Amino acid sequence: MTSVYTILHTNDFHNRLLPEQIARIKAERSALGSAGLLLDAGDAIAAGNITFRPGGEPILTAMSDAGYDAMTVGNREFHFSRTGFMCKLNCANFPALSANVHLKSDEIPDWDALVENGITRAAAPDADLPVQGYQLFELAGGYRIAVFGVTVPMITARMRVARVSAYIFEDPSKTAIALSAAIRKHIKPDVIICLSHIGERQDRALAEKCDTIDVVIGGHSHHLFEEGMEVNGTLVLQAASHAKYIGNLIIDPTKSGLARFKEQVKPL
Repeated sequence: MTSVYTILHTNDFHNRLLPEQIARIKAERSALGSAGLLLDAGDAIAAGNITFRPGGEPILTAMSDAGYDAMTVGNREFHFSRTGFMCKLNCANFPALSANVHLKSDEIPDWDALVENGITRAAAPDADLPVQGYQLFELAGGYRIAVFGVTVPMITARMRVARVSAYIFEDPSKTAIALSAAIRKHIKPDVIICLSHIGERQDRALAEKCDTIDVVIGGHSHHLFEEGMEVNGTLVLQAASHAKYIGNLIIDPTKSGLARFKEQVKPL
């Protein structure tokens, strides 16, 4: 087993990522090889909630080239139409995660049943839902890290705009609690990471009432936690915004509980 593992993480680029920063991220991810992951907590693009580029978002092409392993969908990456949502994410050659959004025409996902059957998406494989709920990564030495995503609810069933939306969001906290419990029960990974775009306050509230998540890597509120914040046995992280910092979470598998984790945020 590798001595330590490293999770590099970013959030809320808002399309401010420079070529030299992309090169640095790519070099750091490449150096990790199978002993780490590179994750993003959403709002990488600059498009608003209504507009979208038919040809996709160039920053997601750059992030794909840099070696990102997964990102959660931020409010900027969401669009209420099937075409818009697909276009916003079509340049991401890595999993886009959001467990609490589903097609309006579908029932609320039963994540316990889905995870039990090894299914990562809350829709049929050919459905116009460009996201999946979670992804399991097996690193060097067989160390397994499960990553799932939740997004700030953009359109709920009670909103008037739901009439024209192809998608509905469920409560991110309830989804995170149900999905993390299912992952713990059926997959039993070494670490469960919630890749969240719901903001620092909601991240802390989630950690307070959920004991099946090891680490919350957050975004949306643009907070900077240089060493992370412990909440009820869960480590809550966030690396500011606009490509100013990159988080480095070191995992020591020889230790247990929160002692396994050490966070250091560095300027990007």
